[in-house]
Amino acid sequence: MSEQLSLHELHQWLQRYGPVGQAGDKTVMVRKADGVWLETQEGKRLLDFSAGGLIPMGYSYPGLPGAPGQPEQGWVGPGTERAERVFLMHKLAEIVPGGMNRRVLLCDSGREALARAVVLATNASGRKKVAYLAEVPGDGVSFGSDVGAVVVHPFDSRVGQAAEFCRKNDALLIDDETMMAPGMSGKMFAIEWAGVRPDVYVLGRGLAMGLAFGACVTGSSALRWDRNSTGGSPAGCAVALEFIELLESGFLKKASIMGAYLQDRLAGFAGSGIAEQVLGIGFVLSLRFGSAGMAAGFAAGCQDRGLLLSSVGKRTVGVWPPLVVKKEEIDQAVEIMKRVLARLGNG
Repeated sequence: MSEQLSLHELHQWLQRYGPVGQAGDKTVMVRKADGVWLETQEGKRLLDFSAGGLIPMGYSYPGLPGAPGQPEQGWVGPGTERAERVFLMHKLAEIVPGGMNRRVLLCDSGREALARAVVLATNASGRKKVAYLAEVPGDGVSFGSDVGAVVVHPFDSRVGQAAEFCRKNDALLIDDETMMAPGMSGKMFAIEWAGVRPDVYVLGRGLAMGLAFGACVTGSSALRWDRNSTGGSPAGCAVALEFIELLESGFLKKASIMGAYLQDRLAGFAGSGIAEQVLGIGFVLSLRFGSAGMAAGFAAGCQDRGLLLSSVGKRTVGVWPPLVVKKEEIDQAVEIMKRVLARLGNG
């Protein structure tokens, strides 16, 4: 890509050369994409309910991103700064619960942002050991006193226990939301559902609607990095700012309303003998199956019938549509899932 690509051209490049979707063991090579629909190289149309967490406004959203013809892709160099980065840092500090008393670090990926959050937390606590809640088995939380930071996924039912551990042991709680865009749960940050305020929020490319991006936002100005970052391209910052504006102007409410509708339509699947549980909230939902084979068979069966889902675990299939999805498209997707579940039940 040319360094002089405008935001419009950059978005078009993203739509032309991506995404590559995956459900089970089947990889989808995409020829073009629009809204919630993909067209494969073979000409097959697929409803994409797999990538909403990372491409929250779907594909080719009208008017995005930005004004064409302006060289906004250039990176920040030493001793320079771009207005888009400054505006986004102020905006992130504003929308994190608790007011403006925040520090923001922009990065080039969610993975980098999480790494910088871990370093910040372990330096602040003086203890280098990091615990990842997702890797702790069982329903409880048990960490050693040498743990300086705990990384949680916002939908883990033990987030409150992890927060209490951090409070009692002077460890820091890190909220990893790198795999979902803000607003997809019906709240700006998914961890708000747990009633917990982490020490560091970590965001990924969903914030920039699919562009390579990452960000850390601290819960206090007392936390600060030993060195700043030139990460976060001006193009990504501009897209992120526009995405936050879309959320605030109505899409956050839509995620709450339409997400509840989708969740209600899926509720009947739980306990069906095939799907054991429906997990999540808003547009970040998943179906838990009794076995990895059932999960893979369900995802593959849906794809064969025109619905792309994501395998998010050995027994779990993600249902993550973008915010632009229509009610009739949700109904169409649910009917496909019903047929596949019926076939698996008869198999």
